[in-house]
Order: sequence, then C-alpha cells, then structure tokens
Amino acid sequence: MGNKENCLICKARLEYLKEPKEMECVYCHKIFKSQARCENGHFICDECHSKDGDALAVQLCLETDEKDPYIIAQKLFRDERIHMHGPEHHVLVPSVLTAAYFNKIGKEELKEKYLMLCKERGEKVPGGFCGYAGCCGAGVGVGIFFSVIQNTSPLNSESWGMVNSATGRALMNIGKYDGPRCCKRNTFLAFDTADEILKEQLGISLVSKKYYCGWFNKNEECLKEVCQYHPKNRL
Repeated sequence: MGNKENCLICKARLEYLKEPKEMECVYCHKIFKSQARCENGHFICDECHSKDGDALAVQLCLETDEKDPYIIAQKLFRDERIHMHGPEHHVLVPSVLTAAYFNKIGKEELKEKYLMLCKERGEKVPGGFCGYAGCCGAGVGVGIFFSVIQNTSPLNSESWGMVNSATGRALMNIGKYDGPRCCKRNTFLAFDTADEILKEQLGISLVSKKYYCGWFNKNEECLKEVCQYHPKNRL
C-alpha cells in the first residue's frame, strides 16, 4: 500500500527537519521558515496547502442541513481539496461542529457569522502543531467550536474555563495514541469529545452512531486495528 497523500507536487514522502530552514513555497513563491518539506525539496506553505479546503469547508457547512458532524465531514473528505493530512483540518473541525450544532438547534440563520469566526481562528493554527507544540489543531478546533457558540472572550467569567477544559479533554483523548499523527483519526476524536461535552453540558447529541474510517488506505502510517476507528474494529 503506497501513500497517496504526501507531497502534492511529486507524491514523495515528507521529511521533518531538526531545525527550521528558509524555504520558497512552490505555489506563491514567498519565503518561509519551516521544518517540513518533501524528499525532493518541494515546500508548500500552510496558506497555499489549505486555502481551497478551508473555503470548501465553510461553504459546504453553510449550505448543509445535516446535524451529524461525521456525515458533513465525509462529504468534505471525498473532495480532493481536503487532503489526508494538513492544516485544513484546523478549520474543518470547528466549522463542521458549528454547522451541525446550529442545524440541530434550529438556528441555521446564525451559521454564516459563526463559520467565519471558525475559519478566522482555525487558520491561525499552523500545520504540524501537533508535533511541534504538542497541541493538535483538531483538539484546538474543539475549543474554537465551544468558544464560538458561547461567545467566549479572554475576559469571560462564565465559559472561559469550560472552553479551555474542552480543548484539554480533546487533546487528552488525542494523546492516548502514541502516533504518528493522523488528521482523520484526530478529527474523529475531536468530534466524539465535543459530542460527549455537549451531552453533559447542554443535553444535546450530534453523533448519531459509531463511525469507522474509510480513508485508512490512503495513510501509509495508519495504525490499523490499533485505531478505534479502523473498520477491523467493527463489533
């Protein structure tokens, strides 16, 4: 099984350097410091890697009437603009949860305003943050989601602690796996954690059933049956 989702230019494996180096993005030709490139030297900045996927996620979330985040995410994952791994998941997670939530409570008219906040905040989480900062962007996405729907600010005395604990809980669940990273696995863990918190805090559930991954064959580093979402773990 080959990895179909590495370098977007030549499909070569990605390599992660010990120290950041200045690199030129092959798309926008701007210079960035980065620790990631493919074995053939191709580098794509976060903005160029994810901008089409970010826009797609927000647009589909705006249009859909689905109430289950997994159903929305599966539609996005089938689009080639959402790669197996990448920072587009940092926008996708809070956007999908936000869309499902407002569809569930019957306030679809609020989605556009809050989806723009999800995009703005999610785009600030850089690629590789899971390994370089110990803070997976999918887990951060859970915090973004709860911050958005509760209008939390740094000075908020009612929900500030809850929002931070939600992020921490998502990261704890993500951190139960030793790695390597899988953006699909972490997205699913983020959805399930957010759903658990919604049930506890608001009595609302968005996830309608247990879902399993359909993209494991695109990930050379897949943990297979070690991952709870692998199809071999169906009961």
